[in-house]
Amino acid sequence: MKLVHSLTLLVVASLAMPSALANFHLIQGIDPHTNVGNVLVACPSNQYNCDCFTGADHGAEILDHSGIPGSPGDFFWTDRGLCGMPRLDFYKREDGHWDFFTHNGDGTVEGRCYTNAGHQPIICEGNSYIETLLCSSYICNK
Repeated sequence: MKLVHSLTLLVVASLAMPSALANFHLIQGIDPHTNVGNVLVACPSNQYNCDCFTGADHGAEILDHSGIPGSPGDFFWTDRGLCGMPRLDFYKREDGHWDFFTHNGDGTVEGRCYTNAGHQPIICEGNSYIETLLCSSYICNK
């Protein structure tokens, strides 16, 4: 009987916990002719597929400080909201991670991104796509 009571409490406690941390990925598209990065998109973890990488479904294009798509620099932003968010601004920190904020928001850090190298490229429509950053946040749960 004590076991059933304990299991019931465990189930109730797990249901009361806040939503799990949602992740998204920054994916670098590589031009097959030049082997140079030509686009960077942000894709929610549950949309980690060719449709998102190619911009057909839920991907938010990333722009650097000059407004040119490409590799992430010290400062970049999404050109449109990700997971229903307005523009997000990303700032690289001294230790190498990026914090991101809602553009013109109250200064609250919405999440963090970290370099995620070592993945094999994924081929979509003849182009290679490589994950460059893994971002942790609750924005996709809002």
